[in-house]
Amino acid sequence: MNFPFLGDGIHHLWDLRLVIDMFLGGAGVGAFIIIILASFSAGWDKFKKVRNAAVVFAPIALGISLLLLATEL
Repeated sequence: MNFPFLGDGIHHLWDLRLVIDMFLGGAGVGAFIIIILASFSAGWDKFKKVRNAAVVFAPIALGISLLLLATEL
């Protein structure tokens, strides 16, 4: 059944690369923003281990995300 106001009836499924790209991009940026906000509110020395983990995780997650995004082009 095809309803013109609902679209053409063709469903587009997302590729697994795109799903992982979106997840890693959001996780990397989220880790960066959360640790910056936590460090500003509670002090830089209180979250030292978590901050170091976020500093390592965020660039790696964003780098993998960029590589997956480039394979979609």
